[in-house]
Amino acid sequence: MMQKLWFLKLDWDATVPDSVKEEWSRYRDELSILESIKIPRCIKPIHDTSYELVGFSDASETACGAVVYLRSKGNNGFQISLVAGKTKVAPLQQKSLPRLELNAAVLLAHLMKSIADSFILKPEKLWAFTDSTVVLAWLKEHPKHWDTYVANRVSAIQEIIPYENWFHVPGIENPADSASRGIRTSELVTHALWWQGPKFLLEEKFNGGKPDSIPEEALKEQRKRVIVNHVCLEDTILHRFSSHSKLQRVTAYMRRFMANCKVKKAKRNFSVLSAVELQEALFIWVKLVQQNEFPAEVTLLKIQKSIPVKSRLRSLNPFVDEAGLL
Repeated sequence: MMQKLWFLKLDWDATVPDSVKEEWSRYRDELSILESIKIPRCIKPIHDTSYELVGFSDASETACGAVVYLRSKGNNGFQISLVAGKTKVAPLQQKSLPRLELNAAVLLAHLMKSIADSFILKPEKLWAFTDSTVVLAWLKEHPKHWDTYVANRVSAIQEIIPYENWFHVPGIENPADSASRGIRTSELVTHALWWQGPKFLLEEKFNGGKPDSIPEEALKEQRKRVIVNHVCLEDTILHRFSSHSKLQRVTAYMRRFMANCKVKKAKRNFSVLSAVELQEALFIWVKLVQQNEFPAEVTLLKIQKSIPVKSRLRSLNPFVDEAGLL
């Protein structure tokens, strides 16, 4: 109700709409009915052998809701006790219903962890239910499959409750529906689904299903794969030298070393680098740079064909000389 007023952006002394007045009047008139609601302090049966926490989550455009029950097994079968319920108002910034359902699942996971950590009775398992097949599809996959918003929340949920412990529940059997959509106090008093949970909790095994395929709504949050082909146009050796002259000398010495390896020791050259050797070393790098920058032009000119009209070199009338330089 307060959120609605903030959304309307009314001044402090402005009259609220009639719909808000009526909603406030119903709320005020039913406050006295809360006195008739009795919540037992003890939720632990006298004779029991095992404990499990069972939670339900649901969401609407109004709020997210979660409710948790203690499922105790004794000699006389199962006993279900309401432990806690929690709601959270949906944000003003509109989100899709599947995302709200996912937020409700996060709310449930954190609530169940808080209860399990504070309980003296350590539950053997945590079971969770949602009526959203989209959320179940998200939880089935690794977070890396989804976009950041969904991935972060899926990861948080899976750390507490694994996918194997999540099940689908029809909306009509989901007690968290009352928490997410709201319920009048007069209806809450006798709302057995809220106080006792769905009847299938009394059965030995849950019959909750899971989606066989991924709904289209879930695929909208699938992480897009981006493939990048990186082409390095510059030889990395160029970046290893601080000056042009040093690069030229090292290249010349490498060429001489390769030449010396091909001849006998008596004919090997160990003298100071000549001007010709330095020039040939320079030409090698000039050719490499030209080939990297203008591969199409160099290839066409070598076979004496015209370069493309859109080429940046077109107006310069380029050609390849005897040394193979552009």
